[in-house]
Amino acid sequence: NNNNNNNNNNNNNSNNSNEKLKIIYNTEGIPLLEKAGVNFSSVGGESLPPAAVAQLQLNDLNEHFPLRYRATGVSLVIHPINPNIPSIHMNIRYFEVSSSK
Repeated sequence: NNNNNNNNNNNNNSNNSNEKLKIIYNTEGIPLLEKAGVNFSSVGGESLPPAAVAQLQLNDLNEHFPLRYRATGVSLVIHPINPNIPSIHMNIRYFEVSSSK
């Protein structure tokens, strides 16, 4: 797995550390995970795109003030080696709109 955060977002706040991956072992020294990864992204802008303004029904507010926006997301994927342990796929997203007044 690659420790570098590979994003194509405008305002990329990635952490490009060169730390080596640490393998997690059980008490008998057997590795627990086949694959695991975490990704974070953060984008934003000074003017919410017209399609988003329409979708969020913010036309009245947008006529008076430009709408700033911020969107962030975290993605987590864990695949254990043991087929009896469930895999984990999780995505969390946050979206914020504010007036620049």
